[in-house]
Amino acid sequence: MKRYIFLSAIFLFIIPQLFTIHYSLFIEKAGAVSYGIKEDIEDTIDDQLKQIDLTDLENFAKSNNLNDKQSIKKMINKILNGELDISGGDFISELTGALLSEFFGFLPGIISIIVICVFTSIITGMRPGFMKNSTADIIHFVAYAAILLIVLITVFDFIMMTNELVTGMQTLMNIIYPVMLTLLTVLGGTVSAGTYAPLLTILSTVIVNLMTAVILPLFIACIIFTIVGNISNNVKLDKLRKFCSGTAAWILGLTFGLFITAITAYGIIGANIDTVSIKAAKFALSGYVPILGGYLSEGFSVIMAGSMLIKNALGLVSIILLTGYILVPVIKIVVFALVLKLCSGIIEPIADKRVSNMLSSLSGNLYLLVTIILGVGFLFFLSIMLMVMTVGAGTL
Repeated sequence: MKRYIFLSAIFLFIIPQLFTIHYSLFIEKAGAVSYGIKEDIEDTIDDQLKQIDLTDLENFAKSNNLNDKQSIKKMINKILNGELDISGGDFISELTGALLSEFFGFLPGIISIIVICVFTSIITGMRPGFMKNSTADIIHFVAYAAILLIVLITVFDFIMMTNELVTGMQTLMNIIYPVMLTLLTVLGGTVSAGTYAPLLTILSTVIVNLMTAVILPLFIACIIFTIVGNISNNVKLDKLRKFCSGTAAWILGLTFGLFITAITAYGIIGANIDTVSIKAAKFALSGYVPILGGYLSEGFSVIMAGSMLIKNALGLVSIILLTGYILVPVIKIVVFALVLKLCSGIIEPIADKRVSNMLSSLSGNLYLLVTIILGVGFLFFLSIMLMVMTVGAGTL
């Protein structure tokens, strides 16, 4: 749980501060001292925003209720003007409300499970005087099936939801990446753009498909082995369940680790090369072009400042959309897993241990879904962050 809280903190509190960049920073870095430079940057931004097609991003945000009835370009303008309100207090309030809402939403099902276990315990407690062992086994099977039906309805919804979230993040990547890479190229980050392109293709195709085609089936196998292994004391499938869970965790760790290492290393190298190239181009303009060199260099800085602001603002918008897209589903899964764990502890003294073990194992398995969602989201977030930091204010 600590790593999930840490990743959420990075998403929601630390990183947005890196993206909040005002005009004054770029004006200072550009060394612009002439009157009206701010207006020139504003005009450049307006012209460039008109030329960027964000229709697909607008449609994605509207279809998932992520833009709060305002256009993406309006969000970008708010960020550029320092008007976007990202309040930690409001977020904590909304998060607390969502947690309580989900908890009370799952409460009726959990109460039903506890009631079933109590009645089953009362009935089977009469076994020595009133019923045979076979009758008690039938009662246990019926109660087990009823509890399983209550739980599996929600678990099946979570599987479908995770699949939709991962494919949705793939759609968002395919919308954002071309625009960000184009802006990088316009800014002179050709080496970085050429380095990022194949790695981002791997993320948006290979890794995403790996999650849906391999990891999700392994999760389903864990669920099946958990259910079947707790129907009877004679069925032993716990080692198979652990094998599937361990294999999924190993694949996730290896995939995420390799990708993070590759994109970070290549991104840093490409960014350094592009920084040197851009500064060399500016020096050539100001030093070797007679008379007009200084003016051309200043104009070059103005155009770069406008493009850089748009790139960074679009990066922040992408992070906001990503966070809004995955936050509530992750909360749902985590709360349901905790509720199952709580229910398992409550019924342990009164119910058959197979029921308690089944609920506890299902609770642990659900965190694999959280890992899938947060893992893909973190890789997306990391790629956006690197593109934002590439060709930064230090190149002006």
